[in-house]
Amino acid sequence: MNNLHNYGLIDSLEITRNGNQLKTIEHYAVKQLTYTGASDFFDGNTSNNEYSYNANGALVMDRNRYINQINYDYLGNMQKVVFGNHNLIEYIYAADGTRLRTIHRSLGGSNSYVDSIDYVGNLIIKNGQPSMYLFDGGTLHSARTAQSMAGTTTSKTIWEIIAW
Repeated sequence: MNNLHNYGLIDSLEITRNGNQLKTIEHYAVKQLTYTGASDFFDGNTSNNEYSYNANGALVMDRNRYINQINYDYLGNMQKVVFGNHNLIEYIYAADGTRLRTIHRSLGGSNSYVDSIDYVGNLIIKNGQPSMYLFDGGTLHSARTAQSMAGTTTSKTIWEIIAW
């Protein structure tokens, strides 16, 4: 950040395509944003073919995001995304193609973990706990809190409405 009101150049991209498919993206901005959640483009690869596609035209590899493999079901829904660090995301769908569950697996040795997100209508459940409810005009978010009183721990859920 240069000063309070001037952030400078965030992205300067040169995009090469083959028809409607990305082939390469070159990033010419001098500085990368390094804070968590930054939404600028990260040029993770400088080869001449950074993206690969299957016969249906669906993306199966993204070298900029270190995605080594993307598998699809017969309806064209993503089933699995495998990253270069061996972490993966799996998706489970109903017969009509509605997403039912997302599973994140970190296969990083002693730091391995698994978490899940279930979709039940408009209700989103993270790791077995209600997390969000979607409705026309907004969302209802939950924030779990724990309180200790006289050696006992109680847990409560606070719901917050966010209107659009």
